[in-house]
Amino acid sequence: MIGEFPVYAYNFLQNDVPGEAHDARGYWRDVGTLESYFDASMDLRAVSPKLNLYNYEWPIRSTTLQYPPAKFVFDDEGRRGMALDSIVANGTVLSGGLVRNCVVFSNVFVHSHAEIDDSILFAGANIGRGVKLKRVLCDKNVTIEDGTVIGVDREQDAERFHVSESGIVVIPKNCIVPREGPLQAIKSSPPPGSIRPRLHVPGSVKINVQEAGG
Repeated sequence: MIGEFPVYAYNFLQNDVPGEAHDARGYWRDVGTLESYFDASMDLRAVSPKLNLYNYEWPIRSTTLQYPPAKFVFDDEGRRGMALDSIVANGTVLSGGLVRNCVVFSNVFVHSHAEIDDSILFAGANIGRGVKLKRVLCDKNVTIEDGTVIGVDREQDAERFHVSESGIVVIPKNCIVPREGPLQAIKSSPPPGSIRPRLHVPGSVKINVQEAGG
């Protein structure tokens, strides 16, 4: 007891999840660091993850926003909308871009010729043409300008972003990432569940966000 309130302890090591193999018993991950969060998230897209999101004997109930299905478009050499060894949430459009070994949240747009490797893209990310990302944790409502390269030159990345000990580059939420120079804050962000209109022009990515009630 703590004061007047009872305290309960749950032993996850004895947790037996229906539909899971015996070696998956006792699943528990401490995600208190960037590395541990990144690794636990990446495990979800593994062929045999320790926590299987597709185990229908033990469904995970979460908020489901009413987005359309994920969409993969263009099938030209060098311009193919494709995801490999990744999980991609609804509302996402891979428009001639490639994601590999990634966790992609809802309502993400990846433009043509972009290559995203070993990264996590949170909801509302807008990835410009020809962008290269490697081991990037991109927070929500981020726009990355055409041709930007992140995750290749650690020293250069550290001038604009937080870089963890293992080299994970963190892009903060609600910002525009130009190819060079400081990040630009987005003053207003769309409410959860909305689909932001996107306008693409050569050399940059622009987002038109209507104010509430507009």
